[in-house]
Amino acid sequence: MGKHFIEKNSKNTKWKKIIFFIILLMLIITILVYLFNVNNPKSEPKKLINNVFNSLKNGEVEEINNYIDYNYLISILSKKILNNENENQISNIEKELFKELEWKIEKVEIEGERATVVVEVTNKDFKEIMTTWMKDIMNNKNSQDEIVSTNLAMESFENTIKNTKNKKSIIKKIKLNKINEKWVIINDDEFRYLVFPGIESVITVLEEFYY
Repeated sequence: MGKHFIEKNSKNTKWKKIIFFIILLMLIITILVYLFNVNNPKSEPKKLINNVFNSLKNGEVEEINNYIDYNYLISILSKKILNNENENQISNIEKELFKELEWKIEKVEIEGERATVVVEVTNKDFKEIMTTWMKDIMNNKNSQDEIVSTNLAMESFENTIKNTKNKKSIIKKIKLNKINEKWVIINDDEFRYLVFPGIESVITVLEEFYY
């Protein structure tokens, strides 16, 4: 009986050592991964992109302006309609723009003070949104005098966004520059085309429609 107890106790000690070794190994791996991510130069642009898209999705305009010019970003939709004095309507529209935004960072490349981040973005199909909205406005006789500046146009725009169920995914490169040791997104047309999937194909028509 004493021999059996010693053998059992020995086995228990052995398993405790194995479990301890496994836990220690996992802890070491976790620390190494953390240190790699912290010291990895690619982590900064990646974190910046995630912060921007999270802010867009959550409608945090003040936070977005820490990274990019938000007004310039959304001006691609309509410089006139989103400059309307009805702030409540504008706010409602802005909440709908990125509510269903999804993204996936595919690749990060850094060359000195410049970086490119390849991102796949999924959002509502803005080609469908803009073409549907324009048709609605053009077909509404009550809005012909001021096509893109009336409350009716804004209501139509908001409803069109809400009612559009189709989504579109595109992949583009986001460009960044490092200024004063801080990464900054280049808020160009390519970035705007990325967050409004499909709008690139109707941009010429939009410009003619507005002006």
